[in-house]
Amino acid sequence: MNFYASWVFRCPRWVYFKLKFPQKEIIDPTIKHAGDYGEKIALNFLKRNYTLYPVRKRTISFGKFKITGRPDFRVFGEKGFEIVEVKKVKKVSMLRKPKISWIAQLNLYLKMEGIENGFLLEISRNKIRRTNWRFNRDMFTSSIKFYSKIYEKVIEGEIPESKVGECLNCSFKDLCLRV
Repeated sequence: MNFYASWVFRCPRWVYFKLKFPQKEIIDPTIKHAGDYGEKIALNFLKRNYTLYPVRKRTISFGKFKITGRPDFRVFGEKGFEIVEVKKVKKVSMLRKPKISWIAQLNLYLKMEGIENGFLLEISRNKIRRTNWRFNRDMFTSSIKFYSKIYEKVIEGEIPESKVGECLNCSFKDLCLRV
C-alpha cells in the first residue's frame, strides 16, 4: 500500500477515501491553481537567494506499506542543502505557527532526502513567511504511527473516524456524508 507524504496528519477518513475511491474525489480547481501559483512565486523568490537543484520522487518502505513523496524544492545556500515546502495561504499570520501537517510533511521529505534542515514558505498575496525546521525523529515516528493506523483500518475494511475541523474544503465531503 502506498501513502503520500502530503497526506500526513490529514483526516484519516480522507486518506482512506483517497486510497479506496480516488475516482470519487471532487477537486476544486481554484485550490489547485492557487497551489501552482504559490510555487511560481516561491521559485522566483528562491532563485534570488539560492542555487536550486532538481528534486526526485522518493520512497521509504515499511514492509506492509510505503510512503512516497517529492519535495517542492531542494536548494543550496549558507547552511548547505535544504528542502523547501511551499504552502499557498490566504493570509500569512505571524501570530500562528504553521500547521503541524505541513511541518510533518517537510520532516518526511528531510528523511527521504537524508538532509537535516529545511524550511516552509507560506505564500500569501503580499507576504512570504519562512520558518526553519530541522529533522525531528519523534515527529517522524508519529507520522509512521499515523499511517500504520490507517493501514490497519484499510486491511480490516473499516472506515476510520473523521478529523473534526477539516470538512469545509474536503474533496471527499459528499462521499463522506453518505457513509
